[in-house]
Amino acid sequence: MGDFVVSTVQQQVKIYETPLAYQADMFRFLEMAQAKGAQLVVLPALSPLVLIPPLAARAKLDQPEKDREGKRGLPGFVGKLLGKKPAGSQAKTRGVKEALIKLLDEYPGEIYDAYIDLFSAAALKYQTTIVAGSFYLREGEDAPPIHVSYVFGPDGMVLGRQEKIHPANEEESFCQAGEFLQAIDTPVGRLGILIQEDVLYPECGRILAYNGVEILINLTASIGQPRHNQIRHAFLARVDENGLLGAQSCLVGKNLFDLDGQSLVGQAALLQPFQLSPHGNGILAEVEDVNLEGLIARSVSIEGLKDYWTQARPRLRQRMHMAAYQPLVKAYRQQRTLDQVYWNPDAPEARRGDNRGAEEGSATSRTQSSPIHSIDASIDAQTQSEANVLISPVARDDD
Repeated sequence: MGDFVVSTVQQQVKIYETPLAYQADMFRFLEMAQAKGAQLVVLPALSPLVLIPPLAARAKLDQPEKDREGKRGLPGFVGKLLGKKPAGSQAKTRGVKEALIKLLDEYPGEIYDAYIDLFSAAALKYQTTIVAGSFYLREGEDAPPIHVSYVFGPDGMVLGRQEKIHPANEEESFCQAGEFLQAIDTPVGRLGILIQEDVLYPECGRILAYNGVEILINLTASIGQPRHNQIRHAFLARVDENGLLGAQSCLVGKNLFDLDGQSLVGQAALLQPFQLSPHGNGILAEVEDVNLEGLIARSVSIEGLKDYWTQARPRLRQRMHMAAYQPLVKAYRQQRTLDQVYWNPDAPEARRGDNRGAEEGSATSRTQSSPIHSIDASIDAQTQSEANVLISPVARDDD
């Protein structure tokens, strides 16, 4: 595709009285994006979280006991998303984590359907590709909760999805880590999504680049200015080192997981490699205020990006000295983190899915091993096989 307009949203946390009010607010952003000619709209991480207080009130999760009908399920839950204001919804906002976990446990199908229906209808209504705000979903009755974002095409159909690979501390107690990074073909180009802290790991961006991604998306909800700064600078690096276009969306305002803690801070932006950006800083455009909501839209060119790949100095994509990276193959095959190797360099190699040997002697080791085995897909056949564990290519449409 030639030039196209991409829009990224900075949305402020609000407590909506009904899910319909949230839908109306989202449509307001989409109408602004449509007025600017946007063909790709990126919504922030966890923006659907603001639905939890009204949904929790509607499901009567604050009552000590449920009636028998409540135990059997929530009849017409999806249809009732457009219902009246639930009594006491504004009073039930003292943190949403407990209500979220209960909803995911008792109504997983209804929550999933509500998410899909909401963003599918939005994409169809505005005839645009939407990277939906990431959310916690269970994609089956026996499936664990995951933090995931879906992509919808202008016809309202699902084009792909991306799980969060690295759950934050506040998510680990109820949310399972993702295992795969997906390249997603859309009408405007092939994109890859990094949810929140996933952008801090260079391997994630490199895997997506090896999968032919042209547009890198980062959905954020950063607690405090230092976290936002860390994620912004990491995203600038991921975009520049892989020679990609970047779109970063942000949720700002109250932290619904911890109302007494730091607020969410962000600055939604469109990024390019440093040498392509107007001011040489990697930023094509950004929202002016880190605390207020807003929307930006700019025209970008994938063909111009491909020209840059052959003209930039240094040519980062071509001048990778692959032989020098071979030690990474062994390190990733062992499935041991940097901390584990530093504190216990002589520990035995961890078996796949077993991090016990690597954990010994680690001061800050995690209980779940990283699924990343290799980012170098060209060293040898064995390495290629291991790399395919995370590199899950989506067939490219060349028409």
